Amino acid sequence: MEDMGEIAYLLGLQISRNRARRQLTIGQKRYVDDLVAKYNFAGMRPVHTPMDNNLHLVVALEGEVLSSAQIKEYQSIVGSLMYLMLGTRPDIAYSVSRLSQYLAAPSGGDENVLGYSTDTRRSTSGFVFLYNNAAIAWKSQRQTSTSLSTAEAEYIALAECAKEALWLKGVLSEVLPIKLEQMTVFEDNQAAIKLASNPVHHQRTKHIDIRYHFLRDLVADEKISLRYIDTKSMLADALTKPLPRPLFDNLRTGMANVTLHGYSDADWGNNIIDRRSITGYLFCIGNAGRVTWALKRQPTIALSSTEAEYMALSFATQETIWLRSLLKELQIPEYLDKNARPTTIYEDNQSCILLAMNPVHHAHTKHIDIRHHFIRDHVDKEIHLEYSPTADMVADSLTKHLPTPASKYHRDNMCIKHYDNIVASMTQASMTELPNE
Repeated sequence: MEDMGEIAYLLGLQISRNRARRQLTIGQKRYVDDLVAKYNFAGMRPVHTPMDNNLHLVVALEGEVLSSAQIKEYQSIVGSLMYLMLGTRPDIAYSVSRLSQYLAAPSGGDENVLGYSTDTRRSTSGFVFLYNNAAIAWKSQRQTSTSLSTAEAEYIALAECAKEALWLKGVLSEVLPIKLEQMTVFEDNQAAIKLASNPVHHQRTKHIDIRYHFLRDLVADEKISLRYIDTKSMLADALTKPLPRPLFDNLRTGMANVTLHGYSDADWGNNIIDRRSITGYLFCIGNAGRVTWALKRQPTIALSSTEAEYMALSFATQETIWLRSLLKELQIPEYLDKNARPTTIYEDNQSCILLAMNPVHHAHTKHIDIRHHFIRDHVDKEIHLEYSPTADMVADSLTKHLPTPASKYHRDNMCIKHYDNIVASMTQASMTELPNE
């Protein structure tokens, strides 16, 4: 046996280790370069997405089937791409899934996609799991039966995702020194969420294979939690269909998420003495938890909840500009580009969002201190405002006392897991030292 030193390349995987920073990086650039050389792809025109979203795919026609040598090469290429997809590239999962459907008899009718049948009408399931901002498991697979509605297709995909969630929970519980609680699964179809949360059978769902209904048991037992997410933020969308470049780039970035996003909230008239409101904001990077937060009383009295939220949003915007500058100094690639995407700030007051996006002064806002209006100059440049239901507003816990279920929900979203009971007890004990109102 010979010691060959620290591993650097194994089975197409480049491995580098930074022990000082406790980082292990795995990539496949060399593997891709080898594929380009092996299959003479060096002269290809570079493209930005693995599949053109406007591509019209057709059934292979008679006489267009490739020769046996071409079929063998096609199969080899798809197999190589599949290994790349399974190793480090979830972003090509959908395209590889489509290419794999005609391994036996690909067509020669199109140079991009050699064969694909559009007449099966079967849906594609896709899911991706993140841990500490990075994709750790993903899958894109055609469903085994034809769905009669989008809700049914999403429900079947949810069941497949739930099985993977249970397996991952078991694996992570073995390798991590912490006890994993309920896993959250995001879904962009509200009908599918209601179907999974409701054990009642009705006319439109009684035909669904019983094996998929085990999802309801997992939801009822609180082993997984289903949460609605907007389709444009659904990472798994890239695993089920070809997408235009801007959306594809956005979702691909989300699979290795270093994106800054924030939450802004205010509690109107919180102080019973001077009736000044409370500002609260919190910023996170990816899904790893909070990086900065603040809670402070507003300097002036707000005449409405919209005005209080608008002032809070102004303070959150100032923090956003500073954080973006800091990330640029730290050489985070996403923020080095002068055309970097704006930072999303979630706000639970729609009137406040409209006020920030509308430069017109009117009777209800002309008295607001002019310094708060600077937010309008940064909308859609450095910041992007998006509505969030109050139930999902993480910053809500910074501005007011919440009941236990809501408090725990927000605490989990801020990745505050350890010693929370001790801290809560200490906080309540401190409250007893204060006079009651």
